[in-house]
Amino acid sequence: MAGRPIWYRNLTWNDETAREFEKRLRRCRAEKRPQYLRLQAIQLLMTQRDEVRPAAIQLFHRVLTDFPATVDAPYILEWLAWAHIANGDVSKAEICLRESLRHGSGAMRSGYVDLTLAELLVESREDGHVEEAGDLLARMSPKSNNKMYKFRYWRARTLLAQRKGQIDHARRFANMALEANPNRRNAAAYRPEAETVDPSLVQELEEIAAGPASGYRN
Repeated sequence: MAGRPIWYRNLTWNDETAREFEKRLRRCRAEKRPQYLRLQAIQLLMTQRDEVRPAAIQLFHRVLTDFPATVDAPYILEWLAWAHIANGDVSKAEICLRESLRHGSGAMRSGYVDLTLAELLVESREDGHVEEAGDLLARMSPKSNNKMYKFRYWRARTLLAQRKGQIDHARRFANMALEANPNRRNAAAYRPEAETVDPSLVQELEEIAAGPASGYRN
């Protein structure tokens, strides 16, 4: 017989679910409430369903506004950034990532925040963003034990080289990204802690790697 669903890990969200969640939340000790809000928001966001994403974003914001001193703030800001990326709102994602980084290197978050910011900047067309992305990437190095990090790092370096017209560098970096590809299916590269790569990103890199050389050394 299957156990009862965990009250803070709902995969759907409606008025009834929200009422039950709030009732259970009120029974918790105050210091535990940020954790349950965060866990429920993450659960909704990881369904990757558009209809529950606004509820996840609202729950994340509740933690930040109702519990501003929470140590979870940098991590929540990172998840908020991913939610905004899924919504196509890159400007809000950028704000969240910058705010997460302002909490310092010892803050609670994944190791992807600076890399995600660099990815957004290098794909942006705004003045100064390409240069800032280059500065961020120059301070990073691919982690040898994490293929997803390496894939995303070298893909960002590929796009940066393209933006700068460094065709030979772009081809070399694309090949490095392809070598790091985890070769799994059916997930988006921007999803938090994902281990799989969107096939369209692989195709993009294969086309860059197979492109003509510039005819000179960069």
